[in-house]
Amino acid sequence: MKQTRRRIVALIICIALQFSAIWLLGGCTQTNPKSSQSFFALDTYINITVYGHNADNLCSGLKDLIREYDKKLSYLNQNSIVYKLNKYKTAQCDSDISGLFNKAYEMSDITGGYFDITVFSAVKAWGFIDKNYRVPAKNELLKLAQRINYENVSVNGNTVSISENCEIDLGGCAKGYICDKCTEYLNKNSAECAVIDLGGNICTYGKKPNGEKFNIAIESPEKDGYIAYLSLDEANAVTSGGYQRNFTDTDGTVYCHIIDPITASPVQSDIKSVTVISDNGVEADCLSTALFAMGSEKAIEFINNHSDKFGAVLLDDNNEIYCSPDLEDKIQVVYKDFKRMK
Repeated sequence: MKQTRRRIVALIICIALQFSAIWLLGGCTQTNPKSSQSFFALDTYINITVYGHNADNLCSGLKDLIREYDKKLSYLNQNSIVYKLNKYKTAQCDSDISGLFNKAYEMSDITGGYFDITVFSAVKAWGFIDKNYRVPAKNELLKLAQRINYENVSVNGNTVSISENCEIDLGGCAKGYICDKCTEYLNKNSAECAVIDLGGNICTYGKKPNGEKFNIAIESPEKDGYIAYLSLDEANAVTSGGYQRNFTDTDGTVYCHIIDPITASPVQSDIKSVTVISDNGVEADCLSTALFAMGSEKAIEFINNHSDKFGAVLLDDNNEIYCSPDLEDKIQVVYKDFKRMK
């Protein structure tokens, strides 16, 4: 492990696929027009707030956009690219979605395969889709692992194909992608200020009229209050962890929903929580998953080697913290019980 770890204050940013653990404190201003929408999509609860002129129309437009991409990317929707690929192994899509597949491939390659959209067969086998949780036998896991390889996905123009034994799910990058599409929409419509919460993926847009940064409250994993606040300008904040969506086997072993592409089993990581801050939603989404799967030593090395691309905060099982230097001046700590790290 690199010796560049620095003694810093503690911060945890927790993820919940179904309940957000990151909270925005305050709005852009109390005098600006404001419009909010809360609804269920992407298998989670969505919260949108838009400030400034035309806020109502922009908020409704964002809601429609999110629902549209939910249909396009859901493995349950028979008209979606994901459903068709899993059933027919080849499908046509528009240039936006083919671009997402290319980006997912790029992120898989950059992370050495720790992010991989072809883990869907294993996710199903462990019961994380139908909630009928089980521990597959070793020989079944070996067969499942042979089906996982991001190189089994190919893109030729707007045609996407996967190998015969492959199944995909874009859940590991879909929210980040949709955040990016929301940002494009807001840019196109000259929006002033907005905050989008896709169930743990937070996207902040624009500038607050009072010149202050966005204040995001970070919830404790024990849900007993806030740990810290993160002050951000425009950014995407995405966190992965194994303690929100999991099941406990009869022998007491806890299995999280994030699958190790090498073993086809839930990741057994010494990381409790890893958060990525990036201008790009897809990259933040993919990287948070990959870093959690890597474990702390590889993750910290990766963060150090790519510190010019994104910011990150990592909490390990010893309650020790690593924070990339670019985030240190953005943290205000209110929780004091965690250790500091050299």
